[in-house]
Amino acid sequence: MPAAETDPSAREVTGIIQHVDVPRREVTLLVDGTSWVFDVAHDCCCQLHGERVKLRLLLPMDYARVLYTEAQGVRTARAVSVHWWLPFTGEVRQARSVRQTGFTDGSG
Repeated sequence: MPAAETDPSAREVTGIIQHVDVPRREVTLLVDGTSWVFDVAHDCCCQLHGERVKLRLLLPMDYARVLYTEAQGVRTARAVSVHWWLPFTGEVRQARSVRQTGFTDGSG
């Protein structure tokens, strides 16, 4: 079990990956319509469909769960998990529609 899972100050959030900055070790996640930026700890466990992977394999539009800690206003990801079976919410549908059509209201 990763140490972050036993950390009482760790929190969990689920959203859509908007951006992965590998050199800066940052992930931007869309959570309830708001962009959250996470520093990715060097010992962060990144998983794709249950297998441990490198940060660079996580992609925008992936539905992810992030286990993180927050100190002095900085969110630090301790674990990032991407699975195809995470809930497919209306927010995910809208984001995919924007990507495919270029329009926020789905018209076009």
